[in-house]
Amino acid sequence: MKDLDRVVIEKQCEQLVNHFQYLFNRELSRVTELMAQNGTLDFAGWKVGPDRDQMTTALRAGSRNMLRGKEIVLNTISNVVIDAADENHATGVAYDTMWETPYPDDGFAGRPAPIRRPKFLALWTDDFIRESEEWKFASRKMEVKFYADWARA
Repeated sequence: MKDLDRVVIEKQCEQLVNHFQYLFNRELSRVTELMAQNGTLDFAGWKVGPDRDQMTTALRAGSRNMLRGKEIVLNTISNVVIDAADENHATGVAYDTMWETPYPDDGFAGRPAPIRRPKFLALWTDDFIRESEEWKFASRKMEVKFYADWARA
């Protein structure tokens, strides 16, 4: 594989990771659009896929409080490393820092939320595949590395 081809693949997969994080914080079920036809997601033990309809339904339910304005969630991605294996496959890792806090009451919904420490720091392990000339996640697995003591209560 030529160096330029490798760079293009790695950049496209990096953009896919960033797009996932963007959707993750708006409407979780929309990340299904980024998954391969038989793609799977594993959120530190909560597994969805490969059935796309089941995945969308489960993810929509998973973001219900955020969608109703009851909480604010922000996941930031960092240390994204992608490795193109060939013209149709790549792997990657990235760290995810999650901030989450409920609004104290309905009167605060939509306003800036009170800040806390991050809820967790996790490692994503990714497998990418090119499907119909477009890069998708074949699998995406999260492993929580650190969890805030306040979030366990």
